[in-house]
Amino acid sequence: MGQCFLYGNGSAGTGLTIVSGLTEPVKPKENMIWVKSDKAGKKYVFAEVFPEAPADGTIVFLSKAKSIAYSTYVFTSGAWESVEASMYVGGKWVTVSTAFDGVLYDAGSRYDEWNADASVSAQISRSPTLSAITRAEGGVGILYTENKVPIDGFTTLHINGNTGGGGYKAYVTSEPPAAGKVSGVLASKTLSYNSGGSGELDVSAISDGYVVLYCGPGGSSFTYNFNVSKVWLT
Repeated sequence: MGQCFLYGNGSAGTGLTIVSGLTEPVKPKENMIWVKSDKAGKKYVFAEVFPEAPADGTIVFLSKAKSIAYSTYVFTSGAWESVEASMYVGGKWVTVSTAFDGVLYDAGSRYDEWNADASVSAQISRSPTLSAITRAEGGVGILYTENKVPIDGFTTLHINGNTGGGGYKAYVTSEPPAAGKVSGVLASKTLSYNSGGSGELDVSAISDGYVVLYCGPGGSSFTYNFNVSKVWLT
């Protein structure tokens, strides 16, 4: 998928204005977007991914076609800082995005969409738990975040789940999985049967990446089950 960027400087077009500050604007206007930060500048970008080489104070609205923004960040002191953003609609402030608290998935509630990739004889689902089952030799099930996750400021990825047998891996990667394969690995850890499927992964050296949960490969005489109830960063 191609990367789309829409840049601006204070005004995002007719009827849409972007302001920043820690206190609520005194005279809000319809369709005004308020970025709750004292470090934001006037430059902003609506994008699917973080822009490269941003200037200090740049605001990025990580956006998809279905929403104006699901996360908002300000680039300050060399890192992206998660902030809250609201929009003035119908005479009141409506929250557009909240500051990222590190929770990627929690019993059906998610920070971002999760994708699933299955190969031979793998069953996958994303609600109410993240689940992958492989029932045949060579079967592979992969669950992963649709977009790169901002990891700056966090040090550990946590996964709560359970397994019925076999080994499973948690990854952070620089690119999404494809055709049952994981590539661009930045960090990884096996979640074994003995650990109950729960574990931690050191991500202190990573700025962002896809979070990938890999179930398989399966064996001819085994059924591998992997159910995850929570994934989060601290």
